[in-house]
Amino acid sequence: GQFNFNLSYGSDIHTPRPSLRGQFVVQKTNLCGLGYDVGGMLQGNRHRIQKLEGHFLDPHILDSNVAGGIFAYKKWDEYDQWVSVT
Repeated sequence: GQFNFNLSYGSDIHTPRPSLRGQFVVQKTNLCGLGYDVGGMLQGNRHRIQKLEGHFLDPHILDSNVAGGIFAYKKWDEYDQWVSVT
């Protein structure tokens, strides 16, 4: 399995003002001895969540030689030029 936690401070392409950013990753292969590969990732900064993703892979669906899985993600983007100022 894998567990990562990263923290950084600074500006990025999406936000010109410096802020604290973090990333949290969890992944496990051969979950409970069943062969499943599962994992997820959460990325964000002090102001909002930027990315959320997860996956599930079964390398032998119904004990066959066929593999299949699901990968899902959500990404939040914010662009200054899209914000209307009144």
